[in-house]
Amino acid sequence: MQTRFKLLISLVLLAVAWSWPAVDRARAEETPAGASSAPAAVEPVPGVMTVAEIERRRSELDEIQQLTPEVRSEIADHYTKAIERLEAAAQFTAQLQALEAEAARAPEELAKLEKAAGAVPEQRPEAVAIPEDAESLRATHLEAETAVAETKKRLAAVTAEIERRTARLLELPQSIADVRGRLDSIAESLVAPPAAGEPTELVMARRVRFEAARRHRTAELAMLEQEGRTYAAAERVLSLERERLERVSN
Repeated sequence: MQTRFKLLISLVLLAVAWSWPAVDRARAEETPAGASSAPAAVEPVPGVMTVAEIERRRSELDEIQQLTPEVRSEIADHYTKAIERLEAAAQFTAQLQALEAEAARAPEELAKLEKAAGAVPEQRPEAVAIPEDAESLRATHLEAETAVAETKKRLAAVTAEIERRTARLLELPQSIADVRGRLDSIAESLVAPPAAGEPTELVMARRVRFEAARRHRTAELAMLEQEGRTYAAAERVLSLERERLERVSN
């Protein structure tokens, strides 16, 4: 299983490497040649708005008298979806940071586990005194059983995590490819000209939604790429931890 795990990691890291040209392409498409001659209504918004800014714009829609109820509803929907995308991006960013932290801890944890695995006891452990009274004996026995149960529980969790990551590594290349495709689609939507006669407010709201979608998918892609790198960095840590727990539980 360990050899298969390493092979899967190699495949995922290749997928991560291939993803960068697509991201660069998507970024390049968002500013097409001749953009200076495009209508003012489709000029890029100044960065991706914050959730608070989008909520403010949504709340001010009723004050724009020239909008029909249908257009006002469509604009509000764009802003609502933009907020959802920004919130999803924040979640992916949090996951990314957790994965980066795990990868950063891996060398130190690996060194500790390797040191513990290679350590040879200098002397036999001292014999544990057996309590003479029945109640103390039962308490000692219960404590030992609890410790063994906790070790087995931890062993099962580590084994399940190794299996989950092995399965996840099979999914990552396709997941990365899917997100790259979505980024390309978003880039195309960002440079598409508005329909004739569309209100400026509607064009802007749609633009905000696509900008938020781009941030969402960019954050997702970064998280997926880091997931593969983190699994590569922590693979040996989990393997040694499982071996340690197997020794303790036997």
